[in-house]
Amino acid sequence: NRNNSLDPGEDLDGDGRLTRYVLPAPPMAPRVRVIPGNQKVTVLWDDRAEVSVDPISGMKDFEGYRIYRTNAGVDLDPNSVLSNSFVLIGEYDRSDNQLFYNTGFGAVRLAEPLMLVGDPTAYRYRLDIPNQLNGWQYVYTVTAFDSGDPVNNVESLESSRLQNARRVIPGTTPDAAA
Repeated sequence: NRNNSLDPGEDLDGDGRLTRYVLPAPPMAPRVRVIPGNQKVTVLWDDRAEVSVDPISGMKDFEGYRIYRTNAGVDLDPNSVLSNSFVLIGEYDRSDNQLFYNTGFGAVRLAEPLMLVGDPTAYRYRLDIPNQLNGWQYVYTVTAFDSGDPVNNVESLESSRLQNARRVIPGTTPDAAA
């Protein structure tokens, strides 16, 4: 709490001393599943970021999600850095009239959670991306960002673009009759 004193409940390692420095942190990155299709990709993600608590303010300050994609084949260049290859393709944030675009989540939020066979994750969001090139590799990722902490002059923080990056190659499925 920035008071330079060891207050009750702050001695996490039990040594009776101030031995750690706590930094602001972005919300947890969502769990992501990317499903290729014929000239399309479907991106699914969960909502666990929405319950993230900022370690400095102690507040749930989740604000929204950003969806990124690499351009077809860009990440295959051995001289490129994947984290620099992402292009923002969608942003959805709370419609609270406080920060960013206030788009809301209606365009991507599912009415009921989607459960996939063999996957324990309850996917709450879905974004279908059309016009993808079959046979070309893409990398998709979904990040979560917060509202920042104006009291402590901390700008909005975003989870890593690499944490849940998923490679996918759109295309047709093999014909079962063949």
